[in-house]
Amino acid sequence: MSLILLWLLVVLVLFALFWGGGLLAQGLWYQEVADLFPLRAIAAAVLVGSYLTLWVALDRRAPGKYDTLFEFASEEQVPFEEFEAIRWVAVEPPKLKRDESGQPVEVVTRFRKNVGNRGEGFVAVGTGEPFRLNGVNRNGEAFMTVALRVQLDPSGKPIRFNAVLQEDPPGVPAYASGFEGRRFIEAGGERYIFADQLGTVHVPTPKVVAVSLVLNILLFVVWFIALWPILQFLPSHAAGLTLAFGFATMLIVLPLLFQPNRQPPPAPPPAAVAWIGPLSSVSSAGERPGWSRA
Repeated sequence: MSLILLWLLVVLVLFALFWGGGLLAQGLWYQEVADLFPLRAIAAAVLVGSYLTLWVALDRRAPGKYDTLFEFASEEQVPFEEFEAIRWVAVEPPKLKRDESGQPVEVVTRFRKNVGNRGEGFVAVGTGEPFRLNGVNRNGEAFMTVALRVQLDPSGKPIRFNAVLQEDPPGVPAYASGFEGRRFIEAGGERYIFADQLGTVHVPTPKVVAVSLVLNILLFVVWFIALWPILQFLPSHAAGLTLAFGFATMLIVLPLLFQPNRQPPPAPPPAAVAWIGPLSSVSSAGERPGWSRA
């Protein structure tokens, strides 16, 4: 449905509501109905209908980005199918392998999402081994994953997400405790990946939240303007009606108007994926220590 047709339908419905409902309410509450009431009902319907149509237009450009007060999220989620695990290794933990400059040697292994009838997870390219945060590799060396490198933009550079580490006991690297220990945080940025939710980059969106809050607040302002100065309800009555109609718009009307924009695309036919081996769940980065001998 085009935005112009949507605007016409919304304005017509609102006009019927304002004219019929307004005449009934003012006839019960006041001695007389406001003058030129049909014209006032048209003006109020155009005001509220135009605002709702504008919000739908914004949602069509970015579905779900600027949502109602009950739905919008403080972050976006960007999926990825591959990543590189950057690891420190040690023959005798916690004594790290170091290069000539004294820096820990970083071993890089590429992992790809494996989706099949027998499991889902990330497995190493070439060997099919499931991803683990720490453990012992085929060479008998203990390892711990200290960073993930993800290519989010095909034309850009890979982004490094570093694990939050601490020394416990001193000199022994380990994942931080609690919430922070579960995250790999973008180097020099705010995006992050949960160690136990691989495949998704979490992107904080404070600007989106601010715009969504403004849109929700303006919705009540628009309703109040339509009911008080335009339809001539008393301020107290206009305020009560604004709360009722505003929340009804958020909970019922806007979700219905947004629904055509939110239809998921048709799923592609499943591709044949060979089963590489049993998949194990990723270990939690909140568990310590960072090194594992088992």
